Amino acid sequence: MAGIVGGVHFSEIDGQSFLVADNLGIWDNIVAKNLPKSKLFPQSMENLDEIINASTIPNFSTNVTLPLRADVDRISIPILDEDASVNFYIVYKKK
Repeated sequence: MAGIVGGVHFSEIDGQSFLVADNLGIWDNIVAKNLPKSKLFPQSMENLDEIINASTIPNFSTNVTLPLRADVDRISIPILDEDASVNFYIVYKKK
């Protein structure tokens, strides 16, 4: 993984095995598109943290889940591709 200092690209990690939540939501299509050679091991949210702690298999985090795993003995490496960044919007009435 040549780009590890500032992050990696999907192409550099395609083919790796990953622990993932069993329902990735919008990430399902992003992972399928960008990591077609990778093996995914879906886990329920109840089991995922425990398996992450007991395993050396890489897993994905977001800006939301990363703080929840602060005590896990792992390093976080950002994925630099545009597809790894998703914007969310809220629409509401002005009144």
